[in-house]
Amino acid sequence: MLKLKSLRFRMFVLFFICSLILLTLMTGLYYQRSAEQINARVGAVALRNVSQASQSVDLLLRGYSALTKSVASNPDIQRRVGKKETNNALRTINERMITNTLGAIFYSWQDVQAIYIISETGAVYSFGQRPTQLIDADYASRDWYKKIKGTSGEMMWYGVMNHSLIDKRESSSVFVFGKKMYDILQTKPIGMVIVEMKPTDILNTVTNLHITDNSLQYVIDRSGVAVVTGDSERLQKKLDPSYLDGVTDSSELLKENAKEMIVASDLKETAWRIIGITPKSDLMLERLATQRYYLIMLVMLILLSSLLALTVSNLISRPIKRVIREMKRVELGNLDIMLEMKSFDEINVFVAGFNRMVQRVHALVERVRIVTTSEKNAQLVALQAQINPHFLFNTLDMMYWMIDDDRQRNQLGDVVLSLSHMFRYSSNWDTAELVTLRDEMEQTDHYLLIIKTRLGGHLDFTMDVAPECLDVPLPKLILQPIVENAVIHGLDKLKDRSKASIRIEVRMDKGVLFIDVIDNGIGMDEASVERITASFTEGSGRSRSIGLNNVNSRLALRFGPLYGLRIRSEVGQGTVVTIVIPFFRSMQDAEGMGTS
Repeated sequence: MLKLKSLRFRMFVLFFICSLILLTLMTGLYYQRSAEQINARVGAVALRNVSQASQSVDLLLRGYSALTKSVASNPDIQRRVGKKETNNALRTINERMITNTLGAIFYSWQDVQAIYIISETGAVYSFGQRPTQLIDADYASRDWYKKIKGTSGEMMWYGVMNHSLIDKRESSSVFVFGKKMYDILQTKPIGMVIVEMKPTDILNTVTNLHITDNSLQYVIDRSGVAVVTGDSERLQKKLDPSYLDGVTDSSELLKENAKEMIVASDLKETAWRIIGITPKSDLMLERLATQRYYLIMLVMLILLSSLLALTVSNLISRPIKRVIREMKRVELGNLDIMLEMKSFDEINVFVAGFNRMVQRVHALVERVRIVTTSEKNAQLVALQAQINPHFLFNTLDMMYWMIDDDRQRNQLGDVVLSLSHMFRYSSNWDTAELVTLRDEMEQTDHYLLIIKTRLGGHLDFTMDVAPECLDVPLPKLILQPIVENAVIHGLDKLKDRSKASIRIEVRMDKGVLFIDVIDNGIGMDEASVERITASFTEGSGRSRSIGLNNVNSRLALRFGPLYGLRIRSEVGQGTVVTIVIPFFRSMQDAEGMGTS
């Protein structure tokens, strides 16, 4: 219970009033700015959408025009459509050849519903989704026929129709266009091409104009008739003239009336125009949603300010502040604290409990540190002991086969000397557990000398290491097991070992050292990579991954779970094993990390 004259109450009132004024002003300014940005953004989005839609429709129409020209200028069609054949057999052959040509063009395009050719002699050739078409016998009296008949070879665009213009069996919607055909050599009309496409592409393109769910999109011709729209009730009907007022003044236009926002853009391929109409009531929804959002945030911030003011006022107490200050020291890891305070009985009990808690935590932390250090050292010793026999077994096996090969027997001395260096390096753990990258590279050179001898010299080994990285400290014997694994499980199984190669790349990024061991062996599929990676965390692995498990476990034990091995592989392309460790500039830094 706060007293009216108490310091806590006065601080609460002052803090609450200041916060309330500040929050109200900030919320009002942000709301006004947001409303202006919403209006500007909606207009910009609408203009950008109509521009993109017009460009997409133009691109689509250019493709349709190319399709029509490919039919009209096809040599086989040109030669046979304009030819009047009296022989029934030859006429049948001509019809079949024209139909086959139409079929080839039909299957080279997507979304074609049907292609029709009407010759000057009245013959009709077609190929479409249906095996056969029921041609309208009165096509010559239809308006569409008369329109294209009166042209001089330019494209005629009819737009989306609720059914086919020619095939009485086709009742689905189609996008129709065509042109008059001329004999290329004699420049005389020989017929016309009519193409009916599925309207999905052009409808989807026009629909991209929508800003809200209630937006309407139309493509209209010069007379204002909607030739393309998803609204089937207004298809091929004239729009309200008020929508068109002022639209002809600009290729792209944004206008508003009392109820709607209208955007329009002219098409370049034809005299059509794209129009998008969005109710203003839908645009207000976003502003109303923003207004509700800011009101809710204002209420929540006021409540939060009240709670914060009450909390701050209640925290003004010297004994509590002192306890909190000492607790923060404990949070930072300082456990050598003994708080002495004389205050109220309740505070004294609280302080005594705090002191006992810190002492117990300090004892537990010390116990855990001792146990963890012992376990870590034991695991490191066990893993280090596991690596030497594993590598020695594989190397002696290679030497056994070299003894039986007369051609390689002269090189056995070099192999034995390299093995001696390697065994001395890998067995000497007493003097140094940490080495430099240069030492690991020399160890790897000795190993690859043995492998290169076994492969008859068919092994390409390259290194890309910056000079400043050669003296970087790292755990001993982590590079050679990775290279050994690449040789045994990657390069040894190649059908053509003459192209076997291993590359080592070293890079440093943001305090982390990355050592990539790259081979062009047989690689692994994704399932194998996942199985090996899973064995890192499960603590088990098959023979293929035991060396990798050892190295990964040593790195994780020394530096933590964020470090270790990362594997990428692709069947037939090879494998990349990346060693990830902290970047240290001196042995002292690395040894401090390993024992902390």
